[in-house]
Amino acid sequence: MTVFECIRGLRAVRRFADRPLPKDTVRRILEAGRRGGSAKNRQPWHFIVVPDPGMRDRLAACGQYASHLRGAPLVVVLVTATARFADLDAGRCAQNMLLAISFGYPPAEPDTAIEGLRKAQVLASLGRRPVSDLVHAERW
Repeated sequence: MTVFECIRGLRAVRRFADRPLPKDTVRRILEAGRRGGSAKNRQPWHFIVVPDPGMRDRLAACGQYASHLRGAPLVVVLVTATARFADLDAGRCAQNMLLAISFGYPPAEPDTAIEGLRKAQVLASLGRRPVSDLVHAERW
């Protein structure tokens, strides 16, 4: 699979099959994150691996649309110090981890809801905007 095919096929999974992630898969996810680019190669991140169901429950209560953490077999909390470009660097790191493999296996049937609401009620769009809406020549 090419990198583009991987990006194009990436699917956000928010409900997971009851199946643990093998340790080598977890290692690969963390290695992909560690390999993320960062400003001046500062690598400002730390990863907190959370397999404990009780702690995942507590994390799921921390924010709106975080309840999927409860059912994930594993959560990786990405922590950075407050520094210039740290948020951008953390995003690059997280994207690498997501591209390596999802943090769990999707269930046999896809989700039709998010936080109990129909996807169309929550999402700005059910598909991707066309490139013609996003790309402009020299000015916008």
